[in-house]
Amino acid sequence: MIRIHFLNLVPWEGFRMNSTELLQVLIKTNPFEILDSDILETLSAKMTVKAFEPNTYVFKQEDPSRDALFIIASGLVELTVTDDRGMETVVGLKRAYDFFGETVVLSRERYPASARVKKKLTCGLIYRKLGQIHGFMTGSQGRNVLHCPIYFIGNAL
Repeated sequence: MIRIHFLNLVPWEGFRMNSTELLQVLIKTNPFEILDSDILETLSAKMTVKAFEPNTYVFKQEDPSRDALFIIASGLVELTVTDDRGMETVVGLKRAYDFFGETVVLSRERYPASARVKKKLTCGLIYRKLGQIHGFMTGSQGRNVLHCPIYFIGNAL
């Protein structure tokens, strides 16, 4: 008897990345690695994959929220802020196994910075689903902003 196993494939602009590859990205990304494997497997099956070319923007400062948390599988993104005089300042770099967009996906406000691609970027996106996130975490919950992605994920499953 021959068994055929179909991988759960996630579309990526003409390329497919399977959920096992996305799972490996999550396992290597702090703080997701602390989640149980069944939660990570469910999450990786629901992720969307997007690729961005160098010198393009994932989003620009003051853009409305894309309602997604971006988890980098490969590449490099530069976070920049432009002041009132038009002067741009690099405020951060994000690499493979980093994430970005966490504050805006929770607050649904406009992006306070731009995310410009420096090296071809592949991200796994976890989209916010209406009604599944019940507010921003507060200090009274005993957590800080570093734990926001875990709070987001817990409410998005």
